[in-house]
Amino acid sequence: MSSLLVAKNAVILVFVEIFSKIFEFISAVVLARVLGVEKYGIFAFVWASSLLFGLLTHFGFDSLIVRDVSRDKRCVGRYLVGIFIVKCILLIIALFIFICWIDVFLVVGEYKKKLLFTGIFTAFFMNNLIFSSAFFRAYQKANIEAIIRVLVSIFVSGISMIIAYMTGNLFYLLLARLIIYIYIFILSIYLINRYLNPDFLDAFKEIWFFLKAGWPFAVSVFFIFLYINIDVVMLNLMKGDEATGLYSIAVKILTVFMLIPLGVSNAVLPALSNYRKEGSEEFFRLSENVARYMLIIAFFVILFNITLGKYLVGVFFGEAYRISGNILSLITFTLIFLYMNHLAYNMFLASNKERNLIILTASGACFNIIMNLILIPKYSYYGAAIATILSEGIIFIIAYFMFQRFYSLSWGVIRKNYGVIVLGILCMFISRIFTGISSLYIFIINSSIFIFFMFYIGYIDKKDIDVFLRYCLNKKDIDNA
Repeated sequence: MSSLLVAKNAVILVFVEIFSKIFEFISAVVLARVLGVEKYGIFAFVWASSLLFGLLTHFGFDSLIVRDVSRDKRCVGRYLVGIFIVKCILLIIALFIFICWIDVFLVVGEYKKKLLFTGIFTAFFMNNLIFSSAFFRAYQKANIEAIIRVLVSIFVSGISMIIAYMTGNLFYLLLARLIIYIYIFILSIYLINRYLNPDFLDAFKEIWFFLKAGWPFAVSVFFIFLYINIDVVMLNLMKGDEATGLYSIAVKILTVFMLIPLGVSNAVLPALSNYRKEGSEEFFRLSENVARYMLIIAFFVILFNITLGKYLVGVFFGEAYRISGNILSLITFTLIFLYMNHLAYNMFLASNKERNLIILTASGACFNIIMNLILIPKYSYYGAAIATILSEGIIFIIAYFMFQRFYSLSWGVIRKNYGVIVLGILCMFISRIFTGISSLYIFIINSSIFIFFMFYIGYIDKKDIDVFLRYCLNKKDIDNA
């Protein structure tokens, strides 16, 4: 697989992630200002709860599709029909569990119940879009996936803002999102049928195969979603809607940066799968290159958030969300581990070691729940932020030792990137000392020093930049690669 093709898809998917998150950020600003802290907290709680139960229908099928279809393009029809049938069965199970949870454990009014049920169906069709987009990713057709995701971002964010401004009704807001996801999912199926020419022969006969093949992904995805969303749910149950609203704004801002590595990971997973199949040398070379740049981006983003985060929260969200800036300055340190954990997940996946992901993600999720139970009652939203940082750190440590155990070549990301880590920490320390100087000046000076030394000590490779520029300036060569 051409490195130029990987670069092309990485660039497309990263820019799509950025574009999508910009629209989501603008939508969050409008929703937070129009709805207010408490009402926005209700919305964040409903959506986090819906994702937790809706993830049963996710079942990790997108990862299974990318890995298997990238190796054998003939199985598109079988995977498309068979997995969709399985997802519908899983939706019925999810609804049953959801009803039991609401009736037995959650004491809420009829209005919140209506929001929660609308939310879980919305999460179901959102997961279906992720599932259908995975086929284009496996075919290395990032441009088609980009079209789908851009449409989703524009319509979901745009309609949400209009409804919030005109009515302020959370039910109408969620219902509109549900309708949009349904229509764009139908569009994605049409595009699969047109551009991938799926063969539907025997597609209905392999439901058990998909359940058997997908369960390791499903369990790991469950634990991933659990430690991503459980803090919002637990914070709401322990500290109420206002604390949830303040915390959710910080998380929403961080999400813009959290999904930068997702675009890169989605692009390199097919290449990692092929390299692992052919041999380990290219597999580890690509992994180490991605890790290096993910670390550089992580420290750059952290510098941005701790110097300018509070100011930007005040400008965009207003004085009512001032505390969210403090939460953001703390929780942003999650990115150091999170970026590496994205890569580790795909390395395990490409190596057909998805069952080990269960150990990895279960450890992080259980640790996160325990830390939330300990820290939230005493420290509220700051406790939830600390629990998230510690949980990502635990996952990273476990992943590191797993790689040393499973591979003849140990995962040398840390040892080969001392310079990035030391310089990043130094720049962050400087940012915290010079508080009397303009935040913008501090960020410009620190980020300039950071980037200069990355070039100076060779952590930013001119060859990699050339690949990026060749894509930007001469796309035809890459398309033919």
